[in-house]
Amino acid sequence: MSHMSLLERVDLKKDSNADSLTVALISLGIRPYSRESVKKYQTLMLMDLKKKIKEEFEAHKSLLSEWGKPEYLESKKKEMTKDEFELHCEFIHFLWVEKNSLERRLPKVQWRRVHYNLEELQKLKVFVPLSVRNMVSDIHKCLPYTDLFVEYLDEMEEEGINWEPFLIAVDDENRKHEEYVKVWDEPQFEGERLA
Repeated sequence: MSHMSLLERVDLKKDSNADSLTVALISLGIRPYSRESVKKYQTLMLMDLKKKIKEEFEAHKSLLSEWGKPEYLESKKKEMTKDEFELHCEFIHFLWVEKNSLERRLPKVQWRRVHYNLEELQKLKVFVPLSVRNMVSDIHKCLPYTDLFVEYLDEMEEEGINWEPFLIAVDDENRKHEEYVKVWDEPQFEGERLA
């Protein structure tokens, strides 16, 4: 891991936007992401998720409006074997259940209640990659009082899509400064880095 030279640290400290957390992270070879690029990306992901759920709902609704008609079921009963027809009916039932689930989630999505959750890293109940755990260890060696959180999209696990976790380091002294230091499970993210 490459560390900053003393001269680079002094130059960075002269920068009024840099504070001790940022300087320490950069000295560890960790270049935080700009908050603006993370928030812009998260906004786009929320919009995509809302669009996907709405499209999925409309597709299910369209299919069910056709498949729920008695004449449709009668015609299928005549052209299918008994086992095929029972399987088809089970599939229609599955779609009704899925439609009801989507109907419950759709207002949440439409009214922007889908959001990114913030949870302490040590309380996460999901797998955290080794590269992230190594970074956390490095941060705690240099900054033992830094709190670490993960910000993630609350609907992603349910949707079977990446949950887009961002690792955030928070300055424990005044709790006013935070840096986005790592993202994983999100190959599309190309955020701007500081320094």
